[in-house]
Amino acid sequence: MRVLLACALALGIGCAHDVRVAVPTSNPEVTGSLEIVFTRTASDVMVVLDGKLVVHDASTQKVTITGIPAGIVEMMVVAGSGQGRVERFQRVEIDVGKATTIPIAAPERSFASDLPQTVIMIVAGIVMRLGYLAIFGI
Repeated sequence: MRVLLACALALGIGCAHDVRVAVPTSNPEVTGSLEIVFTRTASDVMVVLDGKLVVHDASTQKVTITGIPAGIVEMMVVAGSGQGRVERFQRVEIDVGKATTIPIAAPERSFASDLPQTVIMIVAGIVMRLGYLAIFGI
């Protein structure tokens, strides 16, 4: 049982999750929020607003940034690496008390990006099988 729990915890490390960031502001009453939604989980996500790094090296499908001063902001989003890298530069209008949603097509996954995950799953399956055999001796 311990082996199964250890394998489950090991596989959970590095999984994608929604990213939430609060930008410090002097007047929270005149702020809005920005939601960046990818079509699928993207890795190596970086978000820059008005020249300030807000998110770095995240693996996510959704980024929510709150506390952005209302008005026009310069947004840069980069996701993925190599030839499959996606870059988006855009001016975004942030309204007071509202969320602005920006959909972005996530980079295509390649064999090279899937290979480490596939190897981990195979090794985890072997370890779980060996653990099962060691515990139950079947």
